[in-house]
Amino acid sequence: MNYHNEQLFDNISIYSPIEGLTKGTMFKTLYQPYKNYTARSLMPKTEKSKLLIEVQAYDSAKHDMTLYLDVFPEDENALKLRKDFHKSYLEAKKLYESKFPALCPNAITKIPWNWATTKWPWEGEE
Repeated sequence: MNYHNEQLFDNISIYSPIEGLTKGTMFKTLYQPYKNYTARSLMPKTEKSKLLIEVQAYDSAKHDMTLYLDVFPEDENALKLRKDFHKSYLEAKKLYESKFPALCPNAITKIPWNWATTKWPWEGEE
């Protein structure tokens, strides 16, 4: 699922998962930039980086919606959106792990065991 447009539910305006990741929150009313800071656009240079950012964006969106539901557990629209984010996260993670090393040891299902033999994301591209 793509959430590139603004979503509005129960008077809560949210960012897309990618924009929420760059700003640190899905909720427009909670975003307060530090001084004159402008959040940078994520510009992946490789397919691996692009897929990893997508996994992170959906995971972050799912987490923010979970926190929202802790406060507003009766919000059915938020629950649906959280389920959609979770589904998109699982799809993005599966696609990433089909092409690149597993993101966590629990996801390793193939030989050779490459969990500890490849560079970590923060070590730069291969």
